[in-house]
Amino acid sequence: MADHKSAVEGEKHLVAAALHIVRALGAHKNLEDDCRKLLVDLDIKLSAMTLTSEENKGGGGLTDIENWMNSVEMKVNSWVLDKTFVLNCSLDEASEYFELVEQVLGLADNLASFPFNDDWKKKELLHQAHTVLHFAMVKLEEEFSHILVKNRQFLETEKGNMSVCLCRDYDQECTLAYIRNRRVALAEVLFRLDMERMSIDELVKMDWPRLDPMIKKWIQSLKTSVRLYLASEKQLCDQVFEEFESAKLKCFIEISKSSMWQVLDFVEAICTGSAEPEKLFRILDMYEVLTDLIPNIDALFSGEPRCLFQMEYREAINRLGCCVKRTFLKFESAVRWEPSTNPFAQGGIHHLTRYVMNYIKIVLEYEDTLNLILKEDDMTVVCPNMIPIREQDEDTSDNVQPLAQQLRIVISSLEYNLHLKANLYTDISLNHLFLMNNIHYMVQKIKDSDLRIIFGDPWLKRQIGKFQLQAREYKRATWGSVLDLLRSEPGGGARPVSKKILRERFRSFILAFEEVYKIQTGWLIPDLQLRDEVQISVSGLVIQVYRSFLERHYNQLDVGGYFGKRIKYSTDDLANHLLELFEGSSKSLH
Repeated sequence: MADHKSAVEGEKHLVAAALHIVRALGAHKNLEDDCRKLLVDLDIKLSAMTLTSEENKGGGGLTDIENWMNSVEMKVNSWVLDKTFVLNCSLDEASEYFELVEQVLGLADNLASFPFNDDWKKKELLHQAHTVLHFAMVKLEEEFSHILVKNRQFLETEKGNMSVCLCRDYDQECTLAYIRNRRVALAEVLFRLDMERMSIDELVKMDWPRLDPMIKKWIQSLKTSVRLYLASEKQLCDQVFEEFESAKLKCFIEISKSSMWQVLDFVEAICTGSAEPEKLFRILDMYEVLTDLIPNIDALFSGEPRCLFQMEYREAINRLGCCVKRTFLKFESAVRWEPSTNPFAQGGIHHLTRYVMNYIKIVLEYEDTLNLILKEDDMTVVCPNMIPIREQDEDTSDNVQPLAQQLRIVISSLEYNLHLKANLYTDISLNHLFLMNNIHYMVQKIKDSDLRIIFGDPWLKRQIGKFQLQAREYKRATWGSVLDLLRSEPGGGARPVSKKILRERFRSFILAFEEVYKIQTGWLIPDLQLRDEVQISVSGLVIQVYRSFLERHYNQLDVGGYFGKRIKYSTDDLANHLLELFEGSSKSLH
């Protein structure tokens, strides 16, 4: 029995000696952080062993721990009552505070693990430990919040010791304070970037003149917020919670949650709105910037498998792609069915033709993006009621890029509409001139730009043939009947024609020519080169027939005599007058 008692006493003295050595070593200022933490853990375990030993003896061995707990409580209370911030003190003082809190936490854990057996002293000691921990953590949370508020502006992190020392699972208070303050700071930054939050309904109801500049600002702000501010927030979280892997991404997700939903809601609003053609380029801008930022988003949320934001972000890009398809098809439909009730004045280039050609030139700036979007599936899947229009001789081989196919459809739709508009003219000659002008304009816009690569030379040759055909049809419709007055010979040329008939026919030709001149000087061929070509072509045809008529009937018409002196126009006069056609200003020869 005496031997057992002696052994117990020996264990007690051994534990006490070890505890003394550990605390002495822990007070050494030159210890590494890992070593100091190890000693703190050992201190807690040795204290627990002392408590266990005293419990097994049935003695009152809680006295030393009570005294130590009272001492710690006094120190913590002095810190709590003092207005000086722990985190602003020297490293040694701050370390002492955190070590005390760590020790109290360990003691509380050990006390809670032992049966109390109705020992009110143990219960009171555990309650005291929890009270000390509560006030200690309140102090730290207030200080942490103060630092975050004080530095609420954009925090550009630097390499160095930025981590926060937390006490095992008591990091909840710290993370909540951190999240609360950094979320406010990020919201303030986004507000300054003109990314204030608006509901989907508000955005959908907004008219385009107001929404268009907002999207432009949103795109620039998004790039800045993701690449700079969110990236810095992530870096800050990683450094502040360096030793707490679970807290890093959790904090960042909670901080960035509002801004990410704001981005996704904005995309949803744009996709929900009407698919008007003028919106296409802004939607493409959004699609491209969101696609470009995929690596940044993946880097921000890389620690979370199948992160909700990563999946929603990609889904937002897919929705924008569908919106692009729907908008492009709406553009094709609008081109085909744009209504007209009155013929276009002077037969010039219709505003629809100019609009479409300018539009598709801008479309070409998004060639790679549109080829990617348009090839993902058949366009009719997006809008099944819209049937693509193709010419019979159109190249539909697999070598043609999706954008080229769609642009050819657009041009086919435009030509279809132009023929409808041409039919509004009562003068068939103006019908052909109008089509000639507009098809030529399309050809020139394509030939003189990178669109030529998209459409290809075979397509261009077909289009050139079309406007040349309209030019020939114009000459036939206008000058065929006029020149027939000089070409055809009464009686088929079998017998001489009387002077009276010849002179009557000649006068009829002059009257018809003057009428054409009066009308067609008011018509317009805007392209100067095309105008010259048509004028020269018409002049050559008319002058040849006119000169031939005068030469054939020189004697009968008495060209060299009295009647010849009364001939109103020489061949040179006619040639000069013909060069005045299509200038858009009606003139008269009377």
